[in-house]
Amino acid sequence: MNEITFTIDGPVQAQQRPRFSRQNGHVRTYDAKESRTYKAHVTRTASRYAPEQLIDSAIELHVVIYRPLTSDIKRSKIQTTKALSGERKPIKKPDIENLVKGIMDGCTGVLWVDDSLVTKLVAEKVFGEEERAEITIKY
Repeated sequence: MNEITFTIDGPVQAQQRPRFSRQNGHVRTYDAKESRTYKAHVTRTASRYAPEQLIDSAIELHVVIYRPLTSDIKRSKIQTTKALSGERKPIKKPDIENLVKGIMDGCTGVLWVDDSLVTKLVAEKVFGEEERAEITIKY
């Protein structure tokens, strides 16, 4: 089994709902600017770890998303320690599936042929000093 591991630095942008516009009587669908920008960042980062050939077999994807400490946690050393040790988890929005979706879309065509190849997904949101996403791909 092959494995690729890398880190996407910076805040993880949740995939936003698609936007719609009308042009010449046709409806056009597009990503919000924040989603497009984040996907491009993921693509640039993932391209440094791209295999010679795009993955076209079953993929096991592990994603750990590090979220910022909230102000109520920062006020207490005890709560900060609990958050950084994993005892306390980030349970506020954005939803984990929206965070992972932008990462998967950004890796499509760079690491794998299509995100439908992901047959096992393990995702976790945790608190961290630095916002980032740690990715492990097994195929």
